[in-house]
Amino acid sequence: MYFHGLLCACCYYCRFAFGWVILLTIMLVLGTKESAMFNLVVTIIHVILVVFIIIAGFVKSDHTNAQPFTPFGVRGLFNGAAIVFFSFIGFDAVATSAEEVKNPKRDLPLGILGALGIVTACYILMSAALVTMVPINAIDGGASFAAAFEYVNLVWAKYIVALGALLGIITGTLVGMYAVSRIIAAVSRQHLLPPFLARVHKRFGTPYIATILQGVATAVIALFTSFDELIHLVSISTLFAFWIVALALLWRRYYSPLNSTGKNALVATHLLLLIGTSLAFTIVYQLYQDDYIGLIVTAVFGVVVTSVCSSSSDKATSQAAMLCPCFPSCQHSAWD
Repeated sequence: MYFHGLLCACCYYCRFAFGWVILLTIMLVLGTKESAMFNLVVTIIHVILVVFIIIAGFVKSDHTNAQPFTPFGVRGLFNGAAIVFFSFIGFDAVATSAEEVKNPKRDLPLGILGALGIVTACYILMSAALVTMVPINAIDGGASFAAAFEYVNLVWAKYIVALGALLGIITGTLVGMYAVSRIIAAVSRQHLLPPFLARVHKRFGTPYIATILQGVATAVIALFTSFDELIHLVSISTLFAFWIVALALLWRRYYSPLNSTGKNALVATHLLLLIGTSLAFTIVYQLYQDDYIGLIVTAVFGVVVTSVCSSSSDKATSQAAMLCPCFPSCQHSAWD
């Protein structure tokens, strides 16, 4: 009876999300080429719609609507960025496809940086179009662009916005599920998870067990979790994952079994200081609304610790390698 009550409480959209995730799971199991081709077609259509929304928005724009430019101050910018941080999830999924591209050394950096650059440009242009189309008090938090086009008497354009949003959900879900299944398979191959999760289907050539497992888990979460809770969950988990990867990059770059115990202990100390700095920055930001001195001090301390970690490593034999912790893009040239 309790399970029946849960199902009755689920909204129509949750059930739709459940069915859509199951459908995408089946598609990912059937083959990478098929799902990649589907994603390519949908992405091209989505990009065309995004370009249309940007152009139509600027045609109806009025720069006076963007005043004041920061109505909630600098803190409001950071708070908004923290909520929509999940918008950048996906470009990192390119890194999980290293085993399925022809030339990963060249294609992966191009794919990651290219996707990140294009997406960032689109986000900036769409945000600028929105805030110049309508005044801030007329922006609808639930359907911002659809309401904005209706505000400027382009009612028909809101249906194009709805189609673009739907295609964005399709591609975002597909890429996210693809990446997670590959990560599970790679970790299982290292015996950090049960090795049977890394099994590849003989006919389809996909890690079918990992794909099915994460597909079912995702479908269940989509069925029983509200959308607002999912937004915050995905945002904080994405930010936390990127933070862990950044720390792991430093550890991987400077730790070596050939180093002395004291040398590796120094690397571990640097990482602990960076973790402490990050936590201190977050605590100061949350507890002291007007204390910018504490934020500046913790940020500067983090930069100093990172620089010391870079300069104290014996492995930093080139200028590019020494800049690796501060500018991760230098790692590629440093390791060639």
